[in-house]
Amino acid sequence: MKRVSLIMLVISITLLVLAGCTGTNKNSNTGSGNSPAPSGNVDATKEGSDKGSDTGSDKPAEKPQTLTMVYSQGEFSWPAYEKMAKAFKEKTGHTVKLQYVPAAEYDKYLDAQFIAGSEADIIMGGPGDKSAWFKNGWITNLLPHMEEVSRFTNAPWKESFIDGVLENAIDKLPPAKLYGIPIQLTTVNLYYNKDIFAKIGVTEPPKTITELLAVAKKAKDAGYIGFSIQNSMDWNIGWLATDLWGYLWKPKLDQLDVIIKDGNVNTDEWALAVKKGMITKDSPELKEYARVIKDLTPYFNEGFNTASWEFEGLFNEGKSAMTLNGSWYPNQHLQGNLKVNYGIAPIPYLDKSYSELGEDQRFNYMIGGEAYVAITSKAEKDGKLQAALDWLRFWTDPNGGAKIMADELFLIPVVKDVQAPEQVQPIIDTFGSQKQISYTAFKFEPEQADMWYKSQQQYLDGKLTADQFIGGFIKTLDKYADAAIKLHPEWKVEEHLK
Repeated sequence: MKRVSLIMLVISITLLVLAGCTGTNKNSNTGSGNSPAPSGNVDATKEGSDKGSDTGSDKPAEKPQTLTMVYSQGEFSWPAYEKMAKAFKEKTGHTVKLQYVPAAEYDKYLDAQFIAGSEADIIMGGPGDKSAWFKNGWITNLLPHMEEVSRFTNAPWKESFIDGVLENAIDKLPPAKLYGIPIQLTTVNLYYNKDIFAKIGVTEPPKTITELLAVAKKAKDAGYIGFSIQNSMDWNIGWLATDLWGYLWKPKLDQLDVIIKDGNVNTDEWALAVKKGMITKDSPELKEYARVIKDLTPYFNEGFNTASWEFEGLFNEGKSAMTLNGSWYPNQHLQGNLKVNYGIAPIPYLDKSYSELGEDQRFNYMIGGEAYVAITSKAEKDGKLQAALDWLRFWTDPNGGAKIMADELFLIPVVKDVQAPEQVQPIIDTFGSQKQISYTAFKFEPEQADMWYKSQQQYLDGKLTADQFIGGFIKTLDKYADAAIKLHPEWKVEEHLK
């Protein structure tokens, strides 16, 4: 009976994915487009060659392989990926078949594919923490391959990357593991409408939460949306939350960073903090977080809790003074021929004028890479590991894929000797040497993360008080922390409780 249920789950999710491919948002980073997804069966035998494909001394492979790669990036990125696949085939003889799956269905789709044993050779994206995939035997550890020489650079692969990029993508719990390679430095930033700012008498973007609230009020009083956002999925407000949590918990870093003292607080250390009673319904960090997001809600677009990609449209159409978006937005703006006159600034930081837990100045974070493109264990079992490694190394070749990514998509490079696009320079100017604290105590299990997200929706909708929102989270916190600790004996949390 379980087998039948599993098969029906896979079929249902596959049908859902196929249905999702008919979405209509063209300009979003991860929304579904209404154009057909790239075939991926790129013909590299046509006359001529694309930029980035005419350098290097490598020769075509003696035994060409066909690789499959699945991803969820929006329609704006497809031509660049096809261009890379064509250039890669010209250099190596290997074919890469690209498969697009809409972001809304992506995680469920991947899980179904893994369970059915029909996963792609290469997976782009997925959860930021891929440790569960590795533990299940679904993906391979790329760290040992970093010492190997890349056929494209004739140097150890690890030497291709900018300092700090790989270090921040490695799971340092012994034995150290690298679940995937970074392919871009991704940041989230404040985007503001310069024309609206001029009309309301604002000469520069807000630097602090205090200033953000003041500018948003001016915009609203002038008939504009102060800040467009969406909360029908749990990542847009989550971008703002990530920045806030970094400031709220920074004062307690020494008390939290105790298992692997690396200047960050990892999930095992959050589990330890729960067991030590450091996170309660009275924690000022939780109370301040709830206050900030509630204070901002009067300036959000109407229906933000159910809105999806409309938040981008409101900004692009000149109806919203400010929004949050990623470092990929300049490419969307160009590809979509958008007319909005925008500027880029860092996310306003939590300041002392607004909160006792705030800071006098912003943190300038060291931007590390995310383990974003993984090779599945299935690819290795099928004898495709070397070809898959070559594909990833081509992505990080400064004269190959890395150059194409920067030139075509305006993405911030992770490799040396690639010029960053001018459009993203204001983002790069905010990079520094400090580490951002990641708060994951509400993400021990997917069920817990979903409960947090839905409770936050109700809170922002006025259906829960702050105490009810926080109290509901705390009520189950021990249970989820215990389950995570039991699932991960390698954390050795109990040893730190003695």
